[in-house]
Amino acid sequence: MNKYYKIFGLQKSAHFEEVTKKYNELSKEFDPANQTDDLKKFFIVEQKKLDEAFEKISSSISNNLLTINT
Repeated sequence: MNKYYKIFGLQKSAHFEEVTKKYNELSKEFDPANQTDDLKKFFIVEQKKLDEAFEKISSSISNNLLTINT
């Protein structure tokens, strides 16, 4: 799980709001539509990494909340 936080440059103790803010910032920066043709493939791969990391962190936080509330 730590590798996903590292993608955002955050510690595992970061709050979900911090993760969301960083995800939004990096998504804009790595948006393939904003890149030149020769770099699009690279940015598509990077965007997929961001999406995967955000999904994994979100799922983990949701599962933790469900466990706490049951």
